[in-house]
Amino acid sequence: MFGALMMGGCAASPPAKVAVDLAPRRCPAIATTDARILGEQPLPPPSSTVTKAQAQEWIDGLGAQVRRMNRAGARVVRLYSKCRKK
Repeated sequence: MFGALMMGGCAASPPAKVAVDLAPRRCPAIATTDARILGEQPLPPPSSTVTKAQAQEWIDGLGAQVRRMNRAGARVVRLYSKCRKK
């Protein structure tokens, strides 16, 4: 008798859907240092009269900044790829 009252798929109301974002649990946060490096603005050029040495120092600084940003970006990509595989 009890089985006749309960038919599969015939509930009085549809079951409530619960949306849970598990990404914060599954994927670690990006390191603060990497986020800071990736958010840096390019070094400003020297002001006023520029000597060859100052220009070279600025160019070298830009090159170092780009390399730091590339390494930080590679770490973020590795973290993202590793997280997506789980």
